[in-house]
Amino acid sequence: MKQAAYVAVDWGTSSFRLWLVDRDGNVLGERRSHEGMMAASKPGFAAVLQ
Repeated sequence: MKQAAYVAVDWGTSSFRLWLVDRDGNVLGERRSHEGMMAASKPGFAAVLQ
């Protein structure tokens, strides 16, 4: 398995998207949800990140 170099996050108003990326720009993993900033305020931001 390639080693991750960074995490890219797009946490918008209506959705949350996260990508685990290696040094060459290849996506190693991805997570998506409808827990954008507006929805995440109810359970708490830490709960969404877990």
